Amino acid sequence: MVRVLKTDLFDSGLVQKILVYVTEKYEATIASLENTKDLNQLRVVEFVSTLQVQEQMRLMSRKEAYKEH
Repeated sequence: MVRVLKTDLFDSGLVQKILVYVTEKYEATIASLENTKDLNQLRVVEFVSTLQVQEQMRLMSRKEAYKEH
């Protein structure tokens, strides 16, 4: 349980709150999570880790594209 904005939230509630603020560049990742996992059972750590992996892959892809030019 996490204490946020003077409200106790379980992981599922916190994941739902984070989803509201995640930028559009993560839409595909979020859609994939929604299709493959129960967001009510998804832990915040797993959710954030998934977004971090997505960001690292995006940056690596960008670096590779830059090298080719």
